Amino acid sequence: MPESPRFAEDRSRWIVLVAATAIAVYLCWKMLQPFLSVVLWSSMLALLFSPVQRRLARRLPASLAATLTLLLVLATVIVPLGAVTGALVNEISEFVGTAPERLKRLLEDPAYGGRIQQGLDLLDQHFDLRKNLTREALQEHLGGAGQSLVKGTFNVLGGALGALVNLAFILFALFFLLRDGERFLAAVRGYLPLAPAESDQMFERTREIIQASVNGVLLIAALQGLMGGLAFAVLGLPSALLWGVVMMLLSILPMVGAGLIWLPAALLLVAQGAYGKAIVLVLWGALAIGSVDNFLRPRLVGQRARMHELVIFFAVLGGLRVFGVLGLFFGPVVVAVTTSLFEVFRRGGGSGQRPDAAPQPSVPPAADPPPV
Repeated sequence: MPESPRFAEDRSRWIVLVAATAIAVYLCWKMLQPFLSVVLWSSMLALLFSPVQRRLARRLPASLAATLTLLLVLATVIVPLGAVTGALVNEISEFVGTAPERLKRLLEDPAYGGRIQQGLDLLDQHFDLRKNLTREALQEHLGGAGQSLVKGTFNVLGGALGALVNLAFILFALFFLLRDGERFLAAVRGYLPLAPAESDQMFERTREIIQASVNGVLLIAALQGLMGGLAFAVLGLPSALLWGVVMMLLSILPMVGAGLIWLPAALLLVAQGAYGKAIVLVLWGALAIGSVDNFLRPRLVGQRARMHELVIFFAVLGGLRVFGVLGLFFGPVVVAVTTSLFEVFRRGGGSGQRPDAAPQPSVPPAADPPPV
């Protein structure tokens, strides 16, 4: 049976509409892709500081409340992070410049080098590593690693201007997200093909994951990094700030801990004959640093994440690869949102209808003008 002209005309219109929408979405994505990290950082900060902004907004105009919250973000997050980053860059530069020579002296020292050579001989008996782990080979590999670290350090310094520009964009976007965040959320809810209860559940799940990550995981990692860095400084180990930050980053990853740093450092102290310092570092790492995770994680994170540790582990690693540092937080969020969407499909594809929902504006109306 031939199709009617009206049906063919409607189908052609839908094809044109779908094609035009796909092209428009693709162009919007290409335009916004360079600013994806800006949007994600500002969105996360707005979510974390929105309770403060709401309390201020009950007594103050919207723009003034957003401005005061923005100043709080600067004082508690941006300025301390910038100070630590500056000190860390200086320490990395110093470490890169002195590490090859320091290890060379260590290998050439009769006492230390002899112990290291004994360890290499022991490994050679089981793994035949003599050809690849000689003193000369170690010095050669270390020199290549040092050159790579120097190049990486200069790349970081060269990107400082770009980082400042991105920071300005983040603060600019953060102001409007704090001031008009509810309007933006209402607009997003209006376009989601979900029942109001389902969309609210998804937004609440996202908020729980981010707050559990920041309030729990990040705080625990910061404490472990601080305790590890202080131990390195007290025991006279070099680059205490650098290794403290590395221990903090390793503590963020599930099933990976700061022991990957302090345990080799203790073995190095043993190789140097500093047995007392090695025992102190092992005891401090096992009893103090290790107990922080066991004691605080159930109280700060608890069951809010509601994901298995193995899932969180791969979500964080995958998020780091896709989003960079933001993947520490948005990797688990993507997994949680995906799980929520599958749950909606399992219950019947979002059967809740929105007949009474008025269309929401795609761009929230402006409130009072932003501060100068």
